[in-house]
Amino acid sequence: MVFQKISVDEIRENGWNPNRMDRGKFCALVEAIRRYGFVQPLLVRRRKDFYEVVDGAHRLRAAKEAGLTTVECVVVECDEEEAKLRTLMMNRLRGRFEPFALARLCAEFDDAPLKRYLAFSEDELRGLASLLEEPEEVKLEVNPRDYAVVFEVTLDAEGERLVERVLAEVQRRGMAASRGEALVVVCRHWLNSVCRLPANSNSKPPRRTKQRQKT
Repeated sequence: MVFQKISVDEIRENGWNPNRMDRGKFCALVEAIRRYGFVQPLLVRRRKDFYEVVDGAHRLRAAKEAGLTTVECVVVECDEEEAKLRTLMMNRLRGRFEPFALARLCAEFDDAPLKRYLAFSEDELRGLASLLEEPEEVKLEVNPRDYAVVFEVTLDAEGERLVERVLAEVQRRGMAASRGEALVVVCRHWLNSVCRLPANSNSKPPRRTKQRQKT
């Protein structure tokens, strides 16, 4: 393993990276690099006449857009099979935000830098701010290991229509100003109903409920 600064023209992305980043987060990454510099090296492997990215494809693109001509890299020796495994590892083995800790930390900043450098939307910031308004007893009852913030389930067409009707009804009743806020209201209603389950109830929420909305 070697640390070295390499020209961006000598580095190519691999063809198997499963990670995707939306435009908003990518623009925030570009802004962060312009302000703070390239602080997280790429992981690359040496090929015949170029370097191939193992981890850091979005950082490479953002560095180019930010005008950088060279970037810091960690060069490793590995074959393609190990390179693919490392790509999966680097994208998979990451932590996740604990909602109340995230809300408290974000409350220390103005909205502007959170939008510019972290790509938080208005809806996300309002949702985080609303968490700090919850009664302390509710916060204490919520175990972040049992209740995930990001849901990943596959909905069929009928399920998607039902979700959209519920969100529209929440907005129609004036309970939320946007679709994002409506989703927060629905999730909070579910969470509150779970917290009210009797202690001897056999009905227990799953440790992790996953929900993915098709786009």
